[in-house]
Amino acid sequence: MTIKINLILLLALILTPLGASAVRFNLYYLSNQATYETSGTKANPSSIGGYGLSAEFGGLGPHTGFELGYQQTRREIKSSTNTHTLTYTEIPFLLKYHPTSFLDLGAGVYSGQAGSTVSSTDPNVTTLESIGITNPDFGSVFSVGLNFTVKKINLFFEGRYTTGLYNLSSNTAIVAKFDQMQMLLGVCFGSCEKSGGGSSGGGGVKK
Repeated sequence: MTIKINLILLLALILTPLGASAVRFNLYYLSNQATYETSGTKANPSSIGGYGLSAEFGGLGPHTGFELGYQQTRREIKSSTNTHTLTYTEIPFLLKYHPTSFLDLGAGVYSGQAGSTVSSTDPNVTTLESIGITNPDFGSVFSVGLNFTVKKINLFFEGRYTTGLYNLSSNTAIVAKFDQMQMLLGVCFGSCEKSGGGSSGGGGVKK
């Protein structure tokens, strides 16, 4: 794992004792629309599925907690003739605020690590080096989520926007990054019934 991922995990471990009394676990499907941008020029976005899980802890203040996650996603780089598909492991870390029982807002950072092999329509492209991409990826993430219950099952839907802050290009003359729109749909376990707004309901971590 990269230094940036380790720093995120260390920060989470430091904050975890603050919220040990309230925790929720999320398991979700992820639809990821990634846009590859090189020196201000954006390629056509593409949507690919993935999955993730996360744990959210409270205790940072009224209706406020933090979430540490693990995601497996794929991103595509499209040219006029070929498509290159990269597999990423992402570690998102967000501060979460629950103003009501059904709404939560989040902001934080993520760190990503691409797999060493690339799936491509070009038989000559098999590695990150062959398309000029380097590890790691690092950026900011913002989220808006809705919590609801269907037949006593706690569900959530969340939209996230991430933007890369780290140059992924091995060519220093080019600035390359990914912007992503992510849609999460999943099941919540644990203290999901504890409302961020202070009443019983479908989501959030209690104070």
